[in-house]
Amino acid sequence: MGTIVKDSGSKRLGGSPSKGFTLIEVLLTLALVSIVSFGLISLIAGFSRYYNMKRQRLTAEELLNKRIAILMNTDWNSLSSGSATAGPNGMYTITWDVVKENDLLARIKVTVSWIDPRGHAQEIMGYIERYRYLNNSAGVSTTTTSNPYGSQALSPESN
Repeated sequence: MGTIVKDSGSKRLGGSPSKGFTLIEVLLTLALVSIVSFGLISLIAGFSRYYNMKRQRLTAEELLNKRIAILMNTDWNSLSSGSATAGPNGMYTITWDVVKENDLLARIKVTVSWIDPRGHAQEIMGYIERYRYLNNSAGVSTTTTSNPYGSQALSPESN
């Protein structure tokens, strides 16, 4: 008959049985942990970039709405085009173009632009129309404002 061979356990370096891990097992574990760690770090970095971009866009929308409110409450005779900067280090550029169609109608375009964390130019725009009504009996003028276009968001790179 054949001989019976008794297995004394797995052989480690040097040929002796051991209760520890082999070098290959340790390297495979390290490789797996490295891959999972890299994936988690990439995921966190992506969420951080996304959060920063959304925060910048929200700030730009707030600046746009503030400028529109200022222009809605500006005296008719003082309405004129202009620009300003806002935010840390003048990060946001706000421009407004006032076109008085006649003595009764002014069309105003407000633009807020900035550079996002990826280095891409971004901008949002809003449009308003200001109407001036003359009260002939008292010689007083009043102004109403409408926003027929809504606030339009335009971004060259939306990702």
